[in-house]
Amino acid sequence: MYYFEIASVHNYLFSISKRELAASAELSKVNEVFQQIRAERHDFMKHISAVSYLMDSKQHQKANAYMQQYVDALQNTNTYMQGESGHIASMLYQWKQQAAQDNIELVFQFENPLSQLPITKLNQMNLLVNLLENAFDAARCTDEKYICIKSLVKSGIYILEVTNSTPPLSNELQDQLFKQFNKTTKSGSHEGLGTFVIHELVRHSNGYLDYLYYHQRLTVKLKFPIVV
Repeated sequence: MYYFEIASVHNYLFSISKRELAASAELSKVNEVFQQIRAERHDFMKHISAVSYLMDSKQHQKANAYMQQYVDALQNTNTYMQGESGHIASMLYQWKQQAAQDNIELVFQFENPLSQLPITKLNQMNLLVNLLENAFDAARCTDEKYICIKSLVKSGIYILEVTNSTPPLSNELQDQLFKQFNKTTKSGSHEGLGTFVIHELVRHSNGYLDYLYYHQRLTVKLKFPIVV
């Protein structure tokens, strides 16, 4: 019995190491993504030239439509990145692109940057990657395909909230989610490792984890004390 317990712990630790490697790989993509964003901004003068040509040729309606489309695209790229450090901005940009590919409505409501989460950068990546992977996996299996991420600071507490549409959850799963590490909202042979990583990161950071399932939406709320 003791041997199997040790083996089980070893497997979990090995899986966590793989998750940390995955998070490190996410960090390594920062330069690549920001080069892409810089390239988009570098095209600004080309867009201005196109608008100038349309105006000079008295195609005012087309010029206005072109400019509005470009401004909307810039706002879509830049608004949710304001105040974010490179590693978080890179990750958000990638998930935004993934949401578009999967036809998922991904909403960001940040009162405070995710970069201000009072944990290490690596743990920020581990936490957010696991939260978003779980949310995307569940949302893909629904008709609604909805994910919302909120952040705010209140009374010295950083609050992070992730809501996503999800397939129906049994009462047993609702009761045991994040409490037993073999419980997961995913189908198939998943072991619930993502929920385990989230639970452990929150626990080791002296944080608080709560969740609510209502009308086929799962909301995970995390609270972290801000140490001054």
